[in-house]
Amino acid sequence: MTDNSQKTTLTPPLADDDGAASHLLTVDDDNSFLANDKDAHKIMGLIYIVVCALANGMRYELKTLINYGSLDSLEPTKFILEKDQSACNSPIVAEIDKTVKKHADNLLHVLEGVSVRLTQLESRTRLLEESVDDLKTSVGNNHGNTDGKMRQLENILREE
Repeated sequence: MTDNSQKTTLTPPLADDDGAASHLLTVDDDNSFLANDKDAHKIMGLIYIVVCALANGMRYELKTLINYGSLDSLEPTKFILEKDQSACNSPIVAEIDKTVKKHADNLLHVLEGVSVRLTQLESRTRLLEESVDDLKTSVGNNHGNTDGKMRQLENILREE
């Protein structure tokens, strides 16, 4: 019986004990992942990655784990993954978009409020600067007037 199924390698090749290249994980067209039992301990570490992997734009979940023997066996360990139909991306993406839009709108509203407050602060700062300049001018004039009056008093006292 010939196997016409299409296989895709998911991991880089490793060298067997005899030097031949092997792969940790292979996927068939029926979405099953195959590995040699001698590599099963490596595969177990990759389960989380496989479960979370995106394949063909669809999310997969670990459906069945069939172990065909111990690590000493020649039978392969087979991980069967089936498409998770309930995990369609479009409702999740729509909900994420909705949430992001809501937060972006809130952020824009807050930024508009901050902008208004900054404009008020700039206006009040400008008025304060003008008032300080007027005060400096007034104090300078008052010092000048006071100096003039003091000189007049000195002159009056000298004349007497």
